[in-house]
Amino acid sequence: MITLNTFSNEYQVNVSCFLLHLGGNMYHRFNQWVDDHIYHPGDDDEVLLVKKIWWVCLTFAIPMTLVLALTMFWMGYRELAMIFALSSLYWLLLMILFNRTKTGIEWYGLSSQLFLVLFSFALAWMMGGVLDSGGIIFLGLIGPVYALVFPRRDRAVYLFLLYLAAMFLLVLLDHIIRPVFPISQQDNLILFIVSFAICALFWFAALYFFAYQRTKALTDLQEEEIKSTNLLLNILPDSVVEKLKMQPKVIADELQNVTILFADLVNFTEMVSRMKAEDVVTFLNRIFSDFDQFTEKHGLEKIKTIGDCYMAACGAPISRPEHAQSAVRMALDIQEYARMHDLQFHIGIHSGPVMAGVIGLKKFSYDLWGDTVNLASRLEGEAPPGSIFISEVTREILKDEFECRPVGSKELKGLGVVRIFEVLNPPTI
Repeated sequence: MITLNTFSNEYQVNVSCFLLHLGGNMYHRFNQWVDDHIYHPGDDDEVLLVKKIWWVCLTFAIPMTLVLALTMFWMGYRELAMIFALSSLYWLLLMILFNRTKTGIEWYGLSSQLFLVLFSFALAWMMGGVLDSGGIIFLGLIGPVYALVFPRRDRAVYLFLLYLAAMFLLVLLDHIIRPVFPISQQDNLILFIVSFAICALFWFAALYFFAYQRTKALTDLQEEEIKSTNLLLNILPDSVVEKLKMQPKVIADELQNVTILFADLVNFTEMVSRMKAEDVVTFLNRIFSDFDQFTEKHGLEKIKTIGDCYMAACGAPISRPEHAQSAVRMALDIQEYARMHDLQFHIGIHSGPVMAGVIGLKKFSYDLWGDTVNLASRLEGEAPPGSIFISEVTREILKDEFECRPVGSKELKGLGVVRIFEVLNPPTI
């Protein structure tokens, strides 16, 4: 049953969505319109941003000075009203000239900032000094604040020093200044309120802009940090990335209980001889991406791929109590995967101590070295297609969890005589 409250809530939601859409559409149109009027080929993002800020500031400066002109006219000070009206005309002429050239933003910015300082000083002088000018001198401070958004921020310092000098001069000579356009005490208060309101609005907008830019910069920095961290995590193990963040120096470890797995695709050269390069990469990417899921499943760490050979380790860089068992379970998954996809792999596994670390300044990688790695690689080379060869060391760690058969002993160059076993069945536990 649809109640009045339900209808009211749906109506409010629809109206809110409509207003948000309308506001976003108007902002997009306004932003596009501004770009069309100020963009010049060759402008980078910073120049375009400075142009937008300058253009928007002048867009507000014209009505603000007209407000002051109307205030003066309403209070009966026609000469002052004319001066403020002429300043609005100055802003308008600057905009027209800029829209024609769309270049020279540094000059336009400096001229408008300098005009604000000198105009407020001259007008305060003609009205009788700091106290008798209705706070007009405060308008000059907008110039140095606004100059901070420009690339050459040293100009903002010089403009601020010029403003302080003008203020100091007005205070120092206050007793001898004779007003050209005197105003009453009551009108002085009204003008002060209007001037202060305009300055406060601009200062708040400027501070809001700087706060927004700071927040945006921090957000962008965090996003970039997340991207760089994710990129590192795709290259290096999680624990190694954390070490690099805390101490960006040489990372090297000696790990005692690690199991290395090598899996090499059988007849790869013959299989891809008639394939396009794109198809070869797609083919290997699909296989090794599935292997990556196996490493996640069984707690191994992918070390690298060498052509059509996949290398993974368990117990590096973080030790695991069942490193050998996890490596064999992954090998059995690879065998099952090969049967499902009509493929075959040579697989070799060995357990023992390794040296591990990050090498390189560019395109660095996490790698393992030592006889354990070499022996696992040799066992993979000795394994027939579709077989999993393991060393005697790994066999002793496995105990009776897997059915294995002795293959025999073989002398491997540089490694001596090695007893080899073949894993036959899935684990019984």
